[in-house]
Amino acid sequence: MKIETKARDEKANRRFNPYKKTRRRRILYHKVLNVISEKVSNKNQTIMTERNNQSITVLRECSWTDSDSPTEESEEEVGSDIQGIHPRPAPPFRPRLSHRIQIGTEDLMTAREEAERCIVGFLLDLRRFSTETIQKWVQQEWRPLGEVTVIGRDDNMYLIYFSNDIDREVALEQTPWSYQGALFATRKWNPNVPLKDIVLDRIELWMQIWPLPIEYQNPTVAVKLARLAGQVVRVDWKNRRPRNIRYLRVRIVVDPREPLAAGCTMERDNGTVQWIEF
Repeated sequence: MKIETKARDEKANRRFNPYKKTRRRRILYHKVLNVISEKVSNKNQTIMTERNNQSITVLRECSWTDSDSPTEESEEEVGSDIQGIHPRPAPPFRPRLSHRIQIGTEDLMTAREEAERCIVGFLLDLRRFSTETIQKWVQQEWRPLGEVTVIGRDDNMYLIYFSNDIDREVALEQTPWSYQGALFATRKWNPNVPLKDIVLDRIELWMQIWPLPIEYQNPTVAVKLARLAGQVVRVDWKNRRPRNIRYLRVRIVVDPREPLAAGCTMERDNGTVQWIEF
């Protein structure tokens, strides 16, 4: 009877509950935590491995990159700046094969006689002035005895012709001049050299030495002090009365591409020191 009653109850339950209910299982939380921690650790190991691979890849790419190949950062702006600071070296000179024509001295006699009476004037300034402007200034400033003609200009260099030898020597000796705040220097013309290849590597100028005690104002002291500023040409001093006792004047040769000496420290014969201005 009990078996029949149990079977009948189960049949009735299946009629109203066709789906079989699952039994609830007990969840072991400590096992779940262990599984989660294992998954997190495996994920971190995977991320660290990917980062290490990326860093290794970047380092290898840097070592493989050619120095001449452009990169994303140096393709446009950065590349132009680097080339401006460190320009590429000039290609090696290769002699050009062509027809060779020999020019004799007899072919240059007339033109060379004119060039030997010329000097080269250098205008050390960013501005450029026409030959007519320099011609007017030369006539007013130099006051020549003979004819003085500015033949032409090449960049900041002027070729100046003199018919009088005295005017030419004065123009070479009294260089440099100041023209509208710019330095105008002259030097001799060099044969067989294009005008653009002549370099102004030396200028003769007068240097003043201030202030010296009276007994120190002599040519020997002047030469010792002036050698620190440049090559000494001569000392403008004469042992006569009266004479200039404010300063000494020395003619020296300097390189215009180098900075000028402002002065030096002189040790007197009594052991004291003094700053000397040039």
